[in-house]
Amino acid sequence: CGGDGLFIENNIVHHAMTMLDDGAAVYSFGSHNGVFRGNLVYGILPREGHDKRSAYYLDELSSGWLVESNVALDCPMANQNHMSKNHLYRNNFFVNQKGDMLLSISNPYSGNIYEKNIIMAAGELTIATSDKGVAEFKENYYYSATEKIKWCYTENYQVLDYRTFDADESNQIFPIPAFSPKDRIFC
Repeated sequence: CGGDGLFIENNIVHHAMTMLDDGAAVYSFGSHNGVFRGNLVYGILPREGHDKRSAYYLDELSSGWLVESNVALDCPMANQNHMSKNHLYRNNFFVNQKGDMLLSISNPYSGNIYEKNIIMAAGELTIATSDKGVAEFKENYYYSATEKIKWCYTENYQVLDYRTFDADESNQIFPIPAFSPKDRIFC
C-alpha cells in the first residue's frame, strides 16, 4: 500500500508471495503514519535462494507506522524494515513452529521501537539490525527451542558481527514449557 494515514486491520492472509520474491502479505511503500493492527498472516514461505518474503514489511521511505496486535505464524521472516523509520511494534505475536525466524531491521534509518512482543521459533531466532535500526527493545519475550538467539549487526546489508542475545530486566528469554517444535498453535 502507499499513501498516508492508512489502516490495514483485521485481515487473514495466508500462503501469499508464491510468485514474487521481495514483498510481504502486509506491505507498505513510502507511506506515513499508518496502522497494521489485528492481522493474522501465516504460511509465507521463502523460495530457494530468495529470503525477502515477509509477513509484515515497511519498505522504503515509510515512517511513523504502528504495528500492533498482529500475528505472524509459520513465516520464517516475521517482519522486515528496509529504509524506513520511526515505527512502533507493540503487542505482536511472531512464531515459527517449523524452524528458524528472522526479524530484519537492517537499514540505515532509525527510531524503530519494539515493545511487549512475543517472538518464538522452533529453530534459531536472529534479530538483524544496523546500529541505528532500533531505538528501543523493551518488555519483549523471546524463545528459541534450540536456545539459539542472536543479534546480527549489519551495515549496507553486510554482516559485521554476531552477538549472543542476553536478556536484561526489560527483555526476557522466556522458557515456554508448553511450546515445542511438535506443538501446533494454529491448524
